[in-house]
Amino acid sequence: MPKPGGLCVRLFRAIIALLDAGHVVHYSAVRPFPIDDPNCIYHRLWWPLRVEPSGAVFWVYLHLTMPLHLLYLATRYRVTHAFAFSINYGAMLAPVRVLRRIRYVLFLRADTMRNNRINGVHPAILRAEHVVEALALVRANVVAVSASLLEDVTARHRRAHPRAADVLRNEPPNLGISCPRYSGGRLEIAAVGVIEARKNPQLLINMVAGLADLDVRLHYFGTGPYEAQLRALAAPLVSDGRVLLHGWQPPERIWPMIHLLAHSSLHEGVSNAILEAMACGAMVLASDIPEHREWIDGDLLLPLSHPERWADRVRRIVTEPDARARVVKGADETRRSLSSNWNKRITDKILGSE
Repeated sequence: MPKPGGLCVRLFRAIIALLDAGHVVHYSAVRPFPIDDPNCIYHRLWWPLRVEPSGAVFWVYLHLTMPLHLLYLATRYRVTHAFAFSINYGAMLAPVRVLRRIRYVLFLRADTMRNNRINGVHPAILRAEHVVEALALVRANVVAVSASLLEDVTARHRRAHPRAADVLRNEPPNLGISCPRYSGGRLEIAAVGVIEARKNPQLLINMVAGLADLDVRLHYFGTGPYEAQLRALAAPLVSDGRVLLHGWQPPERIWPMIHLLAHSSLHEGVSNAILEAMACGAMVLASDIPEHREWIDGDLLLPLSHPERWADRVRRIVTEPDARARVVKGADETRRSLSSNWNKRITDKILGSE
């Protein structure tokens, strides 16, 4: 079903790119996607409309029924290509791949198993996920958003034998939104995305706590399983107005009020929040992890285990125009380096033209 976040953003863009190129797209879901085009055809996977599609019962039902539903659709409509934007959905296409033998592309946005380990998922579920991941990789044309992500995932499954592997990095979106340029006064900082352990939100709380003498405010945009812990951790800063929790908001409600994005993830693919921030002209600070080193200017990266280093960089942004200019320049150079015809390239990946 449609959800806020990067997976659906990229999935919908891929579908729209295929539609713009004149193709017909069939998809199965329990709720329709927000794409209004006669060639984008929704096939409802039955689930009670008044029952939220979540929880263990739903996920068991989904994994048992969706593979058969996809096989039926592929046969009924003579589907020629299949693609998925996550390991689970890639595995659900296994009957289609085996019986229809059509081209299949698996897009990797993040290391789901690593994310789940960080988020404390039960080991039994992780073992089952390892099997599902191997199933998704077999006979796949794998396209990842970063080389380190591609290596980490495929290295776990030397016997899965994907057909091919390649990298297609995401590009900044054209949102038509501008962030305000910071020239002094209160610095408005954002953290954007699912609130979970992987996003390392405690680092940013500790960062703000170390800036008590500055007029700095941190805005959290998102929801997620770590939200209760974040609220408890940030309670003193929330009470004095230095941290605000907004829940999910569309980009037009975020970036016109933000000077700086602080992105402290322990693991990432290519963050849509960072891409949106750079597209809107915001300053960016990000965690120094292998995935970020591949594409983000090194002057914007900070160590995970040192919130005081993050606080020091923010302090310099507020007090030193030269330090601020370097962060602005680094974000701008990173944004320009990512410019590419993403819609055409992803269409070519799905069709096998690239």
